[in-house]
Amino acid sequence: MSPSLAGDEAADCRALAREWGMRWTPVVTHEMERAAYRLNDTDRCFHCKAELMDVLAPIAATDGAVVVLGVNVDDLGDHRPGQKAAAEAGARFPLVDAGFTKAELREASRSMVLRT
Repeated sequence: MSPSLAGDEAADCRALAREWGMRWTPVVTHEMERAAYRLNDTDRCFHCKAELMDVLAPIAATDGAVVVLGVNVDDLGDHRPGQKAAAEAGARFPLVDAGFTKAELREASRSMVLRT
């Protein structure tokens, strides 16, 4: 588990995985051990996501999987250094590849009656 993740978010992820019949395995990250993360500057998210990818990438590789993130095209115009760290580590952004905006994702979620 991550010291950067609110406790209720972990519980929500666990519940969502259960609802969707997916395996949910918590992982432990150590971003607080990274001096660059603790600086809390504008690139903090780079260091947090780099730590997450350092933990997830080997797990994904063992399972023959790819780490995917829920980035959408509306996220591309902001300063999002975490996306850069994830991409550098091999993560994929399928919602961007499909051209989804945040509004389109919300509408799709509603039409599929997803609580997300």
